[in-house]
Amino acid sequence: MKSLFAVIAATCSLAAAGLAFFTPVAYRSQSRLMLIPSAKDPAWALETRARHVRRAVLSSEMLHKIIQAQTLRDGDRARMPLEDVIIGVRRDIGIDLSQHGETLIVSYSSKHRDEVVRGCREVVERVLGEDVRATREIASNLLTLAEHRVSLAAQSKRNVLDRAFYELAIKKRSEAAWLVSEIDSESFPRLVVTAPPSEPEEPVLVRISAVVLLGAAIGCVLVLNPRRSTVGPQ
Repeated sequence: MKSLFAVIAATCSLAAAGLAFFTPVAYRSQSRLMLIPSAKDPAWALETRARHVRRAVLSSEMLHKIIQAQTLRDGDRARMPLEDVIIGVRRDIGIDLSQHGETLIVSYSSKHRDEVVRGCREVVERVLGEDVRATREIASNLLTLAEHRVSLAAQSKRNVLDRAFYELAIKKRSEAAWLVSEIDSESFPRLVVTAPPSEPEEPVLVRISAVVLLGAAIGCVLVLNPRRSTVGPQ
């Protein structure tokens, strides 16, 4: 029994130590953005805009531009296909809402300490640019839709209900047109950087000794587990 315990515990310990040793170390930089002033309309809320921004920034085309702009992952680009490098960068970029949804947290991680702040700053710039572009696109689409509804309503004003629909369409078109004109004003909710990219956070190093002890503990459980199956008498 003792020899079995020793073999299993040693095996688990070596496996855990190997896992700890080969786990890649990564540095991380993050920035925080907020909508100022806050948006009351759900169409312009942070959650909605974050969804548009995330899809645009994490596209392969945009990630290629980010990599080229900041010469990221030089070593990886020398030995890997560009598509694989883009997949890795996409995995290491975070564009997430805070727990209460009031802040957009943008982060960039890399095993290369010297590029994490540059990478994070570039991602933030892309987020800000894509937010402006997406906002204009949404407003333009709303105006186009409103004008289409006015055109449809104008073709049939035979009764009170049709006229009411026409007046409502006119109102919605005015609101959309006002919205388009307000996008460039200071009162329109826009993303603002409230915390610039942080200096690289020290990587979380796995303590091999702790992991080895964990492996030994797992070995003990495997050997001493009283619920292991047994074959009863026939």
